[in-house]
Amino acid sequence: MKHLIAVVGILLAAWMTAMSQTQVMKSQDLSLKGVAVPGTTRGTIMLVGKSDGSLSGSFEISIWYNPVTNKVIGGAWKVLVPKPGHGGASKAQGALAGSVTGGTVTLDKNGRVNSIEEVQINIQRSMGQYSRIAKGSGKLSGTFNLRRQHPFVGQLNVTF
Repeated sequence: MKHLIAVVGILLAAWMTAMSQTQVMKSQDLSLKGVAVPGTTRGTIMLVGKSDGSLSGSFEISIWYNPVTNKVIGGAWKVLVPKPGHGGASKAQGALAGSVTGGTVTLDKNGRVNSIEEVQINIQRSMGQYSRIAKGSGKLSGTFNLRRQHPFVGQLNVTF
């Protein structure tokens, strides 16, 4: 009986240790406002701006798409979350970054990018307070309108 209790105790301790190390996936929603930086290559979109929500800070997103099919074929992204410093200066609190892997670009009748839809992203790097995040994914969608103060407005949902 003592051996059975010892074995059950060891198994329970191992299970509790494994459960404490299991990362619970969290979904984060971000509102993005920014601009498209003019590219020199057709089939490339570069976005920069501010993110609001649970990961408030700044973002950079580059999207490569096939100009014939309008399918997203690659790219990279990052969100930098600043930490208020002394005298109004900011230091990085953390960052998430990774690759862009799919989605669709729609063009207007003049061939300008009108929207990006269901753009898939993967988390491949994390820094600062997010350094324990080993993996994750998300989706990005947004629209372009040169008449607005922020020509690009979008939503990014990230799960990690």
